[in-house]
Amino acid sequence: MHLPEINELNEQGVIGCYVGIAEMIEKYHNVKGLFGISWLYDPQLVHISPRLIYLQKLPLSNGAKRFYIGIDESESAFVKSKTRARLFKEGKYKPKAYLLVWPRKDIVEWSKRYR
Repeated sequence: MHLPEINELNEQGVIGCYVGIAEMIEKYHNVKGLFGISWLYDPQLVHISPRLIYLQKLPLSNGAKRFYIGIDESESAFVKSKTRARLFKEGKYKPKAYLLVWPRKDIVEWSKRYR
């Protein structure tokens, strides 16, 4: 997450971002899809921060796949959450990084349905 843009980290902001990416992908046929690596794609997020689950639910329910990368050492999971920071200090939460891959065909099809 680019911290100056953190106020756009909401469901509508993310949907708008995905729509824009899909439009770009439609124009540039050499772009094969969208990918990102983040603790935000961690399956345990549903229990730790359920209000953020939309970040992974939308792509995963529309053709994206996720792959475990490893423990996220960046501490970015704690920037906006005292709860995640507390759970980490208590040894109850360790952020894990996942690769999310949303193939071109799937993100474009989702975007057309959404628009």
